Amino acid sequence: MEKTKAKKKEFPGRSLVDLVFSWSIKDILNENLYKNKVREIPQTFSSMTEYMNSFTYPLIEETHADLLSSISTLPLAPRRVIWSFKQTNESKPPKDFLYHVTLKNMSESEGAYEPMVGDLIALTDVRPKSIEDLDRPNRPYLVAYVLKAKPDNTLSILASKPILAEEQQVNKKRETLYAICLINMTTNIRIWRALKSELEGGNLDIIRNVMQPKSAEARNCTTCISEQNCSTASADMRSRICSSDLNDSQKDAVLSCLGTRECNHQNSVRLIWGPPGTGKTKTVGFLLFSLLRLKCRTLTCAPTNTAVLEVTQRLLKNVAESPEYDTYGLGDIVLFGNEERMKIGDRHDLLDVFLDNRVCILYDCLVSSSGWKDFKDVWEIKKFCLENSCLTFCTVSSSAKLHEVMARWDLLVIDEGSQIKECESIIPLQLPGLRHAVLIGDERQLPAMVKSKISEEAEFGRSLFQRLALLGHKKDLLNVQHRMHPDISLFPNRMFYENQILDGPNVKERSYDRRFLQGNMYGSYSFINVAHGKEEFDKSHSLRNMVEVAVASEIVASLFKATTKESVRTKKVKVGIISPYKAQVYAIEEKVKKYNADSNSNFSISVRSVDGFQGGEEDVIIMSTVRSNMNGVVGFLKDHQRTNVALTRARHCLWILGNADTLTKRNSIWKELVIDAKKRGRFYNANEDNSLAQAQAQAITNVLVEPLASLSLRDKSESSFIYHL
Repeated sequence: MEKTKAKKKEFPGRSLVDLVFSWSIKDILNENLYKNKVREIPQTFSSMTEYMNSFTYPLIEETHADLLSSISTLPLAPRRVIWSFKQTNESKPPKDFLYHVTLKNMSESEGAYEPMVGDLIALTDVRPKSIEDLDRPNRPYLVAYVLKAKPDNTLSILASKPILAEEQQVNKKRETLYAICLINMTTNIRIWRALKSELEGGNLDIIRNVMQPKSAEARNCTTCISEQNCSTASADMRSRICSSDLNDSQKDAVLSCLGTRECNHQNSVRLIWGPPGTGKTKTVGFLLFSLLRLKCRTLTCAPTNTAVLEVTQRLLKNVAESPEYDTYGLGDIVLFGNEERMKIGDRHDLLDVFLDNRVCILYDCLVSSSGWKDFKDVWEIKKFCLENSCLTFCTVSSSAKLHEVMARWDLLVIDEGSQIKECESIIPLQLPGLRHAVLIGDERQLPAMVKSKISEEAEFGRSLFQRLALLGHKKDLLNVQHRMHPDISLFPNRMFYENQILDGPNVKERSYDRRFLQGNMYGSYSFINVAHGKEEFDKSHSLRNMVEVAVASEIVASLFKATTKESVRTKKVKVGIISPYKAQVYAIEEKVKKYNADSNSNFSISVRSVDGFQGGEEDVIIMSTVRSNMNGVVGFLKDHQRTNVALTRARHCLWILGNADTLTKRNSIWKELVIDAKKRGRFYNANEDNSLAQAQAQAITNVLVEPLASLSLRDKSESSFIYHL
């Protein structure tokens, strides 16, 4: 009995934190620490135990890789000066070393680090310049986990070892003690809890079905369909969907989801397959609006705060445009999450449904009407809002908090479902009462990011959406794209979607063919051969190609000049530049930042990595492939999912910069692309444009010739000879 009580007092996921505490510096630096324990995650499972356990070691290895990556860049880590700390009464050595910590004010501190719950921090009396500074002979490696973080600069922490007594009054001795941020473990701990069945009221009904192929696939239930047909609300909603401006594939997807929501005889997972530009967000918005009208308690999740905000915004737009808006208001809709990370202050249209804002209003009402001056139970209020909502929105990870709420959900909708690790989707799938799930995504675009190569090879980044798709699970395909000019969609449609995607009527209209610069090279689609570039590593060991940087910058300069002329000003032109390599992104960003100086101009430019552009779109996309070598090595570019994302972001124009010789040396997707461009007459040499030729020549001089000035005469001769070879 005593053991049970003690266990309940421990914070969730304690065992994962204890494991991390057990790692020495040597363990952390050992890249192969768990190599022999990580096994490939299978596609089917024979038992619940096998299913849950298959993710455990890949999760541990990913946590280890995350910490290793952080330790490797230690001098750049955020930090905060500790003013004082004191061991609490709850401390129970030799295991529980609990401390109350007071931080220096930001203005007095040497950093701007604001600790959050879930942070793993290193405690040290020096500003570390290397890994060795964390583990000196008289100062052993010491880390702590942040249990609580308050606005008054105080923390509650669990330390891996006792903090030396003489350090406790660092302010009196004028010694400095630092809290160095390493990683945040919140999401991994939530996954750990889900895998270890530590979630309150854990519901395993849907998970039992997804372990085997096709067992989770929705099947038509004649009894339930007959009951739905008799429902006035359902009939009215079906009529509204059929008369909406959704295309046929979008209507079918929404109707099929509504058709399974009321079935009590099975637990199912439905997949909506949304390739680029096919109106996935619009479809999800209409589905959620329909569920709201039908009073179906639904949790909607997405992998990131940005994605959650976008889908919430789409739903609110549908609500605001409906004639019934005034009758039910927004009380049935709740968005919750971290206010700062969500930047709710910049999203005034979401304030009405944001949980913390609603709680503040209700709190003021309760205090003023009841006279309870000392009323402090805000979490009573939050539970009330969540338990009485119809549609709830949050990130997949944050859904762990809903297990503390006495409420039941009927349906789970996961947007961007192919970008979420399967083990993370287990968190909301265990919610009490949940009977059906709808996953929306595209497994042929980028999956979730995985830091560990070992975990990546074990398929740790694979989503539930992708695994079910690989097993032949039925998908409702959205088959009409409304984003890309047909010249742009042609190649990715053939290479990635077996020509199943149709071009919508809007992109086939003459007005969609927009020309921003003169010349055939700057049509809707082109491959621009930058033949004399040079790939090189920057200080962070990422690749860049300064000749392609110069060419991209020159194109941007021409676009800026052409689109901001008073005589030709029309609507704002949005330009995106993407590259697989961070070093190239930084280099281009530095070159073109001056064109974003005027926020009121008719021109905007966004420079991001391919991964960072997933889900985005712009009028013009310039892609810099970077690779330029004699061996035909293309690195990141060989990944079909990354290539698919890169080639499908543009609306009107896609211009690809690359070294054709390098990209065609080996059999890769890029060889196919260059050959295709030549066949279609869309292949051009950068030298065909005078301004690009000059920019390219100047860049070659800067990159390849000027460094020779610092060499001896003999070295110059040898370098010149090597270059010409």
